[in-house]
Amino acid sequence: TDMAIYELHVRDFSASDQCVPEHMRGTFAAFALPPSTSAPPNAECSQGVAHLARLAESGMTHVHLLPINDFGSVDERKERWQWPHVPHDAAPDSDMQQGAVMSVANDDAYNWGYDP
Repeated sequence: TDMAIYELHVRDFSASDQCVPEHMRGTFAAFALPPSTSAPPNAECSQGVAHLARLAESGMTHVHLLPINDFGSVDERKERWQWPHVPHDAAPDSDMQQGAVMSVANDDAYNWGYDP
């Protein structure tokens, strides 16, 4: 059979998911939480797991996790992560949006590349 592969970064999967307890965000533990669609109100859950379930229903067969180990240029200390302040009227492809994202790209919660 054909494979439909979805690639995702372990940390990016849950770094900003408000359903995931803060200490679990950006970790493998977030994958073990129930999907937000089936969790009782105020329970620990994962919007990402719910998204993966929807993708599986639509035909996704495999998930490829990237990267699965730490690398030197990424600060893993969550208290130091910064979040972009994107203007509400900025289009996704606008210079304002791109500038806001890139202004914290070296210090945010997302993996922008790999160390050589």
